[in-house]
Amino acid sequence: MSKFEYLRLADAVAAEIASGSFKPGDRLPPQRSFAYERKIAVSTASRVYTELLRRGLVVGEVGRGTFISGETKPAINVPNEPRGARIDLEFNYPTMPTQSTLIAKSLEGLDKPDALDAAERTIIERHCEVGERILAAAPAMAPVARLVGASHERYDGTGYPDRRSGPEIPRGASIIAVCDAFHAMTSIRPYSCGVDTHAAITELRSKAGTQFDPNVVEAFCAEFGAGHLSLKGRPRATTGQEGA
Repeated sequence: MSKFEYLRLADAVAAEIASGSFKPGDRLPPQRSFAYERKIAVSTASRVYTELLRRGLVVGEVGRGTFISGETKPAINVPNEPRGARIDLEFNYPTMPTQSTLIAKSLEGLDKPDALDAAERTIIERHCEVGERILAAAPAMAPVARLVGASHERYDGTGYPDRRSGPEIPRGASIIAVCDAFHAMTSIRPYSCGVDTHAAITELRSKAGTQFDPNVVEAFCAEFGAGHLSLKGRPRATTGQEGA
């Protein structure tokens, strides 16, 4: 299956909507059911639904499902949940008694100083897809959702989840990637005490053209060196070399 197979599937569903096979207010099947019916991975089904949300063809409602846009949705009985009910990031709605808590359970123990093993890294690498799905549930956030979904792609095409490269990566996602990396390097984490800003800038430049879009790296370094960017609650390096 090609890395953009989800776009072909989204086009197919969009054609079904246009032909009248789906009516406004119809509820789409759960993503797992959709994946089973189409013989695709659940992660691919997730991206299909996100793409349909981005196009404004469907709307997502927390605790209810995904509906074809156009009319008031039919009422669906959902068990009452107390205000502030725990949210399961795998499905993006309040946890029901029989619902899987795979993501919440799997995240336990990942906040550790040791290197992640292969299974743990696989879990972590799903976070951008999960974030994309959560944001895309609000139609107004769909443009931002696609940037979050692509924020861990690499300029050389070795990132995730779709291994896009160069101009295939949205510019906004490339900007997020540089800012996120800079913040991670200069922050105190379980696995790192953080580095000063000069060291972080040096690292960004060393990865320009491989991990990061070189134009974005240069723009970031210039803005930071000019004093237009700062780290909240952290002192800036005083070497004067950040934008050099």
